[in-house]
Amino acid sequence: MPENMWGEAVLSACYILNRVPHKKLDKTPYELWKGYTPNLNFLKVWGCLAKVAYPEHRKTNIGTKTFDCAFIGYAQNSAAYRFMSLHDNSICESRDAEFFELIFPLNKELDNQIASLNKFDSSSNSSMENVVEIRRSKRQKTERSFGPDFLTSFLTEDPNRIDEQFVSAFLVDEDPKTYVEAITSIDSSFWKEAIKNELDSIMTNHTWDLEDLPVGSKPIKCKWIFKKKIKPDGSIDKFKARLVVVGYTQRRE
Repeated sequence: MPENMWGEAVLSACYILNRVPHKKLDKTPYELWKGYTPNLNFLKVWGCLAKVAYPEHRKTNIGTKTFDCAFIGYAQNSAAYRFMSLHDNSICESRDAEFFELIFPLNKELDNQIASLNKFDSSSNSSMENVVEIRRSKRQKTERSFGPDFLTSFLTEDPNRIDEQFVSAFLVDEDPKTYVEAITSIDSSFWKEAIKNELDSIMTNHTWDLEDLPVGSKPIKCKWIFKKKIKPDGSIDKFKARLVVVGYTQRRE
């Protein structure tokens, strides 16, 4: 794996570990923190090839509709995936992609780097007359496991002793996608307050008037958008809720 991808790999590992059940508690850290079971259907194999659709403003009538990327993780503030373009190494986020989970383009890049390094080492070694053997430790190495047991100390710690900023940094949190998620989450009291503030603001500003629905008409749907405002130190500054119209349901008479 290229060195510049280690950060993305660690974030993805943290994202997945938070959704792995702990054998002693039989629950995931995500469930303990959020109050409901996470959805795992969207998880993909890290580092695999993905063909990502160009955004609307870059689409053309001719030429390819997608560009090749490596899948490198999950967006923190949306339900999108993170990708690295194989053309210019730029990072993008998108939900419109096709995954090829048995092809790993980053391996080829790493193989090329290793081949170049080996070629350099071979040419250097051929000019050396005396080779000094490296002294190696005879102590047996043990690999550290980063599986579910890695979370034991965090999960069994007294919650009152856990630093709030540590928790917010450890968990890759997500904003609720629906009203039900918001009012059933561990932060439900904050979301309910944000919802109340939004409704009060709508009524104060006379955004709409309450009327009876005309016979034969269908109301335009609306939905809630929930967002946490984050401070520079990673802690939560404010819970925000917005009620928006689902525009595509509107028709011209």
